[in-house]
Amino acid sequence: MECPFFKSLQGTSGKTELPPDDKQQTAQGEFKGKTVVETPEEKPAYERNVHPQAVTAFNLAATYMDEGKRDLALGSLKDAADLGYAQAQYVLGVYYMNAGNNKEAFPCFLEAAQQDHPEGHYSVAAFTEKTDDPKEIKGIESDPTLSIRCLIRAAELGAEEVNSPKTHHNLGARCYFQNRHWDAFDWFTKSAKANDQDGLNALVWMYQQGEPKGTRPVEEPLQILLAAKLAALKAAQATDNQ
Repeated sequence: MECPFFKSLQGTSGKTELPPDDKQQTAQGEFKGKTVVETPEEKPAYERNVHPQAVTAFNLAATYMDEGKRDLALGSLKDAADLGYAQAQYVLGVYYMNAGNNKEAFPCFLEAAQQDHPEGHYSVAAFTEKTDDPKEIKGIESDPTLSIRCLIRAAELGAEEVNSPKTHHNLGARCYFQNRHWDAFDWFTKSAKANDQDGLNALVWMYQQGEPKGTRPVEEPLQILLAAKLAALKAAQATDNQ
């Protein structure tokens, strides 16, 4: 039985779009003039327990950027990323992506996602999504399982691109098409609670089908998938450099 409320998404790639150029530029400039808030309880998890030298390097990158010293800014940004600062890893990934260097950008996003950076998760989802689009990112293998799980996690963390009732409905539909019916149920419910009519209709339809069926499946922790992907990527890069 076909659900009429999913028709708009069927027959399309459903591709997770990378941020448009204006949003990329905004992300690239996130370290411009940025200072780190010092109140731990107000910070997201990835901003806590950051190495002090990483904070210094990140803010120095902002100063260099303000002064137009892009090479020095990039060097300081790399220093902050190497010290494990997730925000620096994400911004560095955006820098590389804007420069067309996706092979350098992807590991940065993976490292940021490992620390539960919402936009890091979203970027990993976009890079690893399976698509027939000829413009898909070259040199990055698709991984539908990692992609949808990172997209779900990005939404859970409130990433801007998936932080509205409509995008929650769309995420539910994508989960449904990938036979992740429990996840679909969760996101349709969240959308419906925010008074999104499409989310409510989809939720009613699932109830009518007696879904989700059975018990929620147990999956390998996302952090393990991310670590495995990053390790495989670094191993491949090491082989290429020999």
